[in-house]
Amino acid sequence: MITSLSIEPPPTAGPTSFDAVVVGRNEAVFSTVLSTASEGGDREVVRRAAAQLVASTFIMPVLQSMHDSPFLKPPFAPGFAEKRFQPLLDQQVADRLTSAARFPLIDIIVDRLMGPEKAPPETTPGSTP
Repeated sequence: MITSLSIEPPPTAGPTSFDAVVVGRNEAVFSTVLSTASEGGDREVVRRAAAQLVASTFIMPVLQSMHDSPFLKPPFAPGFAEKRFQPLLDQQVADRLTSAARFPLIDIIVDRLMGPEKAPPETTPGSTP
C-alpha cells in the first residue's frame, strides 16, 4: 500500500540567513553612500540609496506582515518554494514602489545628506542668462 508523504521543512523562528544577507547588503550600500555624500558625490546615487533604505526599512515590513496572516490554512497556505522566494519578490515590489512614487521621505533623507538642492536660475524670454 502506497501512502502519500508530505515533507515540510521545520518552521523557522526569527530571521533567516537570507534576511541577514539582505540587511547586511543594504547596510553596506548605505554606508558607502554616506561616505559618497560626505565627499560631495552624485545626488542621484544618494537618492537611489535612500530609496533602497526606505524600501527595506518601511515597505518590506508591511509586505512581510501581509504574508504572516494567521488565516492562511491549507489549501491556500504558501508552499515551501513560495516561502523561500517571497522575500525576493517583496524586495522587487518595494524597490519598484519607491522608484515609481515620489516619496517625500526620500527627498528629506537626500536633503539631509547632501544639503538642499539649488534650483537653476529662471530666465525669461529675451533675457540673457
